[in-house]
Amino acid sequence: MVFDFSFVLVALAALTGAVWGLDTWLFAARRRERGTARDPVLVDYARSFFPVIVIVLVLRSFLYEPFRIPSDSMMPTLIQGDFIFVNKWRYGLRLPVLNTRILEIGEPQRGDVVVFRKPTEPSIVFIKRLVGLPGDVISVTASEVLVNGTPSQIAPGELYSGPKSEQYPFSRVGEERLGEAAHAI
Repeated sequence: MVFDFSFVLVALAALTGAVWGLDTWLFAARRRERGTARDPVLVDYARSFFPVIVIVLVLRSFLYEPFRIPSDSMMPTLIQGDFIFVNKWRYGLRLPVLNTRILEIGEPQRGDVVVFRKPTEPSIVFIKRLVGLPGDVISVTASEVLVNGTPSQIAPGELYSGPKSEQYPFSRVGEERLGEAAHAI
């Protein structure tokens, strides 16, 4: 089972908003007429948590979402365990939970770091660099990546000396060009 934090936020926002709204429109006036000044505890909590939950929902769904790097596959750019914030509006806005696009802003480009869920196991998140665009033919051999038959340009580099260098003692850091963008590999 996949834990969907967006669904939890939407459900909590709906529940706290409904409790607060129903109390405001149906029950608050009766309490005032009877002279009862205190709101029920549930209503008090709903009124307190509703704006916080909505703010978190809007931030995570439409602006930025945090992710933890799951593996070393993006070294030296991203190290396993690092946290990144994903810009959710760079390519357009999507509704939380439904994932329906509501506003198209831009398209991914070669070299962009993208976050996506494994189609067969949505609980697994992949964070990878985009090599090809729709319609491109990608070929991978033991030593190079070809995009539409053209090898990516890789400039050899020095021995890797960054984080986790003891785990990769003979690794070299090079520079790869994907279109106009250059990236450390």
